Amino acid sequence: PEGVAVCEYVGEVINTKEALAREKLYHAAGLFYLFDLASDRYSLHPWVLDATRVGNVARFINHMCVDANLKVMRMGASCSYRRSDSVPGRVVLVSKRAISKGEVLNYDYDTYNPEEEA
Repeated sequence: PEGVAVCEYVGEVINTKEALAREKLYHAAGLFYLFDLASDRYSLHPWVLDATRVGNVARFINHMCVDANLKVMRMGASCSYRRSDSVPGRVVLVSKRAISKGEVLNYDYDTYNPEEEA
């Protein structure tokens, strides 16, 4: 059904400066599992999730611009990610509609939608 949390996008929490440095290396290797925690598409957030080495199945979910079956929900104002620093929010992939057994999961990587903020 619609609105069911499918999985959380998890990864190593790094700052934007480190993410920019890693991004160069990852692109050269054909990898890209960085998820910016910015709450809008025009501002940089000081934290980024890097699921390249420390992540879960969410990093393998594919992109689809039109008719994606999942959406991104940023949850909470402040959560701890296995460290003492407080990191704003968590990223959860939520169903946009009923998903059939065996259907490929996907979401739009251009994740900002103010109506989808929790």
